[in-house]
Amino acid sequence: LGKKWHVDLWSSYSFIDGTMREPTTATASGETEANLPYTAKHKLKLWSTFIYDSQYVITPKLYFVDNTTSFKLDSQNLTRRLEIPEYVVLDLYMGMEDVVKNLSVGLTVNNVLNNHFYNVGGGSSANFLKVPQLSRSLVFSLQYKF
Repeated sequence: LGKKWHVDLWSSYSFIDGTMREPTTATASGETEANLPYTAKHKLKLWSTFIYDSQYVITPKLYFVDNTTSFKLDSQNLTRRLEIPEYVVLDLYMGMEDVVKNLSVGLTVNNVLNNHFYNVGGGSSANFLKVPQLSRSLVFSLQYKF
């Protein structure tokens, strides 16, 4: 990119595949083994920071979260939990350091693509299954260093 650019790259990945025993009245043994609650099998986060001339900053962030299990068992198959669908979210930060001495400004655009997605709902089978998440939002920031 050139000598005036500095680039940092980060990523993380997680894989979880497990089960847990759970009491139930729907089986002769009184329990069932089902997939883990509140778990996405795959999660991937990619983000980077581009700094130009030690003053201008751009940080895109990409998140992928696989289908996520709820606490509630599927009544048709007690070894599976109900799931919410996978989603991808792109966030973007743009900022300028030292606009004037010690003052920085920034703009964060959350959910740039305005995807409609959900996180898994509450902590018992009586609670709702999925919670809608924020659509696109803008956050303007000022930072002054004393």
